[in-house]
Amino acid sequence: MSEVISYSPASGRTLAQVIEGATPGALIEVPPGRYLGPFHLTQSVSIRGAGDLTRFVIEQSGPVVRVSVAVHDRVELESLAIEGGAAEQGGGLWLESGALFGSNLRFTHCRAERGGGIAVVAGQAELSRIRMENVDAQHAGGALYCSGDGVLSLYEGQIAGTQARQGGAVAVFGGARVSLERVTISRSRATSSGGGQALYLEGTSGVSPVLVLRRVRLTDNALWPPLAQAAEWAGEVFAEGCDLPRMTLKDTGLVDRGGNTWR
Repeated sequence: MSEVISYSPASGRTLAQVIEGATPGALIEVPPGRYLGPFHLTQSVSIRGAGDLTRFVIEQSGPVVRVSVAVHDRVELESLAIEGGAAEQGGGLWLESGALFGSNLRFTHCRAERGGGIAVVAGQAELSRIRMENVDAQHAGGALYCSGDGVLSLYEGQIAGTQARQGGAVAVFGGARVSLERVTISRSRATSSGGGQALYLEGTSGVSPVLVLRRVRLTDNALWPPLAQAAEWAGEVFAEGCDLPRMTLKDTGLVDRGGNTWR
């Protein structure tokens, strides 16, 4: 049976110390409070908070949460608020390797060079009920950035108030695979004219990124193309049952799978 740890600040140990000392597979229950990171997760562990009342924050450069576990290990994060990260990749959360399962997570005021909220550069992230507000990236993926052979799936999410030079909300690079379902994106913008107001894809020689959209809604009026791709190494985009600006249809890499509203 897995170890269950009910963390208390009165224990005299920091939450980071408890996480580091937990046995593989342990469940750590974290009560409401403000907890100072960074939190580097290097083995299978589950962390369960109390929603927005359990706040993971950082007062130095780097991601708030960094996950680098073995290929077949997994980390689970549930009911947490992740705030204030500033990093090269993944201001709020950086998945470096392994598997990540996250639900009921809120990201605010995080920033990075790539992936203001979340960056996945390898491994697989399965996320649900995610809220991202006022996160941004200088280069790519204001909210979400996925590259290399990373895989990211998000089911039910709200992304608002994000920006980046490429992919105001989401950027997919290399051979990465991203799936968004029941996601609403609003107030996103690219700081370069050809950067994709909400979405951007860029492959490399011999590999192409893939972005699958199911019941995704882009609420903004299209000032610039909502979707943009690298001219030389474009990817594949599949849309089904989405509500998207008509300008999105100008992208030749878009495959209309039906049931879409083009406004």
